[in-house]
Amino acid sequence: AFPNSTVLYAPHWHKGVVGIVASKMVEHYYRPTIILTKSGEVLAGSARSVLDFDVYDALEACESHLLQFGGHKYAAGMTLDEAQLPHFKKAFEAYVTAHLPEDKKQRVFLYDTEVQIDAITDRFYAILRQLAPHGPENEAPVFLFKNLINAGNTRAVGADSSHLKLHLKQASGGSAINGVAFGEGSLAPNLAAGQPCDILASVVENHFNGQTTLELMVIGIRLH
Repeated sequence: AFPNSTVLYAPHWHKGVVGIVASKMVEHYYRPTIILTKSGEVLAGSARSVLDFDVYDALEACESHLLQFGGHKYAAGMTLDEAQLPHFKKAFEAYVTAHLPEDKKQRVFLYDTEVQIDAITDRFYAILRQLAPHGPENEAPVFLFKNLINAGNTRAVGADSSHLKLHLKQASGGSAINGVAFGEGSLAPNLAAGQPCDILASVVENHFNGQTTLELMVIGIRLH
């Protein structure tokens, strides 16, 4: 990885997951990212970008090192000869360094509106579904939930306890809702002890044991 971009390659990575991995890397490190794997005689990969940085333009600037490329502002794919990989990495980093301003290197959390937990009902979700399908040009709505506290079952989960299973309600009372925050397991003791928080999250359906419930897919969390 370079200071402003990430380009990673491993021949054994499955081609079907490189895009997902690139997206997760952007979420965690917040820099333009390309994940590559072996595909026949060439390397194939997926690129994901950060807010207001056109990764397609970046690939176009590096096309002398590529066999093929395509996509749009925030997601793209490419193939290249393995011998070109070190040159491509340097060219991609140089373009990112020149075209990604300092004020764009920090994650900016955007949300659509503030809502209360009690507002998350089946009727509310039915209205949200009318906005689908979601993608880079029509992202799922993100909501701000303020002054939430543990409703009794917030805990760290995962093999290394790195993720957070949330059970939250407004500090003022009312109904509770479950949620998931990936990579935020370290916050579990604070929340379990009753420390209030604000979160940014989208609302999703969870299907488990034949039951469907609404839960929060947390994008950002801030302790008080």
